Amino acid sequence: MNARCSNLIGLLVSCAALWTSSAVAVENSFAGISDTTDGVRQSISDLGGPPASTACDTLASCCAPCRQGFFGAADYRAVRTHFSEAVAFATLTAGPGPQGVNLGVAASELNFDYRSSVAVYFGYHLDNCSDIRFSYWHLDTSTGVSGAAAPNQAIVDPFGNIAPFGTNIDTSAAVRLNVWDLEYFRHNENPTWPASISYSAGLRFANVNQFYDSTISAGGGVVSDGIFRVNWFGVGPYSSLTGRLWLGQSGRLSCFARGAAALLVGKNHITTDVSVTGQFTGGQDSGRVLVVPVLESELGASWQVSDYLRLSAGYFVQAWFDMGVSGGTFSGQNLPAATGGTFPPIQNVFGAADDSSIMAFEGLFVRAEYNF
Repeated sequence: MNARCSNLIGLLVSCAALWTSSAVAVENSFAGISDTTDGVRQSISDLGGPPASTACDTLASCCAPCRQGFFGAADYRAVRTHFSEAVAFATLTAGPGPQGVNLGVAASELNFDYRSSVAVYFGYHLDNCSDIRFSYWHLDTSTGVSGAAAPNQAIVDPFGNIAPFGTNIDTSAAVRLNVWDLEYFRHNENPTWPASISYSAGLRFANVNQFYDSTISAGGGVVSDGIFRVNWFGVGPYSSLTGRLWLGQSGRLSCFARGAAALLVGKNHITTDVSVTGQFTGGQDSGRVLVVPVLESELGASWQVSDYLRLSAGYFVQAWFDMGVSGGTFSGQNLPAATGGTFPPIQNVFGAADDSSIMAFEGLFVRAEYNF
């Protein structure tokens, strides 16, 4: 009996020893497999793939703070200014009609040509998905219209001054614009998608100066003169939305569309000065708070020259509401005295044809962007 127990105990001890040695062998095998896998991963990493801490092109690390740095850009713009109604003067022409004298009225508009303008941008990449950007745009443009009255004509300017036959009228207008934007940008980009969306929010500061002058002269002397000035400075929220479509396999070419809006509140200062030589001088000075909505849009195409440089070109348009002030009364009450009775007194020589009061800009732009 004791021999049997001794044999059974020895058998159990042998089985335990055999199981222990097998478990150690299996563990060593798994350890070898793990070491082999780590070696493969390490070798793949060594073949040129970026480490996980700097892999910025993956979706999981899209907004990792790995692409930080300053950037700048500059626009050259060929800009033309438009007003919903900007009448330099109105010309009255007397002629025969079916029931006596027929009076025709023709308005001479202030038409602005394309002028060169520059905008600059400067900002900082917080990460792959967000930027902070400051921009500044300056525009200085002017135009002028002149005329002379024929024997059967009389000219009336917006101040109600009259230029009869034998006199000349010279008018000029100017617009000076300064715009500052401070924005926070957010980008929604996926390397596997051919399109991306960016949006921004921030503040806009703007200063608008408008000027109009009308001078009536005869024989080298000034008969009358009128000056109209507007100085407005406002600030308010500003936001934009940009969609971009990448073209081709390389992704170096793209087209984009951008829309933006602002709601600016500021003080509007208006002054008017009128003088008639030998008769009177007068002026008016007024100020009020004016809310100016602004809408903008851009359409263009871009070429990614390198990882640091991108060139773009396109067309843009802006509308500044409640800034298309034409002003003036075009009163013809003094026509009988000025024309020797040829024209009867007329309350309103020219009636407004547009009351939308929009100051607009449109033109072409060329843009260069550089990442430092």
